[in-house]
Amino acid sequence: HTMGKGRGKGGDEIGPAVIGCCCFCVTAVITMIVVLAMGFQTIETNVVAFHYDGNAMKLEEDPNGGPMLYTSPGLEFVGPGHRFISYSTLEQTMNFEGDKKLVGRTSDGLEITIDFSFQYLLDTTQDSLKALYDKFGDRPKKMQRMFRNVAYWAALDALSKYTAYEANEQKEALGSSLQSRINAKLNQYFSASITQLQLSDVGLPYEIANAITETQSVKENINAATNAKDTAGVAAQTLVYNAELDAEVTIYAAEATAAATITTATADASAIVTQAKAQADAYKVLFDELVGHFGEDFNSDDMLKYIWLESLGEVDSGAAVYNVDKPSSILFD
Repeated sequence: HTMGKGRGKGGDEIGPAVIGCCCFCVTAVITMIVVLAMGFQTIETNVVAFHYDGNAMKLEEDPNGGPMLYTSPGLEFVGPGHRFISYSTLEQTMNFEGDKKLVGRTSDGLEITIDFSFQYLLDTTQDSLKALYDKFGDRPKKMQRMFRNVAYWAALDALSKYTAYEANEQKEALGSSLQSRINAKLNQYFSASITQLQLSDVGLPYEIANAITETQSVKENINAATNAKDTAGVAAQTLVYNAELDAEVTIYAAEATAAATITTATADASAIVTQAKAQADAYKVLFDELVGHFGEDFNSDDMLKYIWLESLGEVDSGAAVYNVDKPSSILFD
């Protein structure tokens, strides 16, 4: 009975020790599993990441001595206390719109507000990202705040180069100036570049905006009057051109008619001359024959008498009038 109690007492002393040992082992295993699990880190799609050693509080180095940069997405085991510091490779948007609109001054000292937004890209090369890390560490909100401040002051500088009228009338040029100036500063300080900028609104004090509107109305009236004048000038020039063309056509037609008349008259004259020559040749032959018949005493007067009498003989007996003059040398008793 006494030994039984001893065994019981001995068993009671061994039981808690074994249980404690088992609990310790289980706890150690669980802790190890948790610690090991914490050593796995994920790299998301469309990012690159530095390997940061939280224990030594520094970036892990690659074989070349530079910071180790991961460029492919996936699950990586980096060890307990280690993590990734990520940077996006996609376009990011920064807005200056609504209650965040930019309030500035034009070159003529007037207040102006603009609503705009822009998209930018980080230079994700190793050296450029290392420079960002040296400036901001693992503090993305601070980096965004500094990006915004630099963009803000660059935009104010671009606005100050325009008068109120120019800013209102030359919105495309103003947008280009904003993009160029902001891009230069972001690139200078952060190796970032703007891909595009959208200028959605330009606001001026009511009095200034109203004066500009009235000026635009006057300019439009002037342009309308100028266009009307130009149109009238074109119409008048067209009338002059048509008149000159009509005159040229009239002159051409007159010259053509005159040329045709001259040609016809020349042809008629040539025909008359030809006919007269033919008649003269015929009368010459007849005259020679008559001289041969009557002798050399037959002269031109005799020839005229002969022609007249011959023509008289050809007239029909019923003719009432013979309209051919009688040679003066012919006498009727």
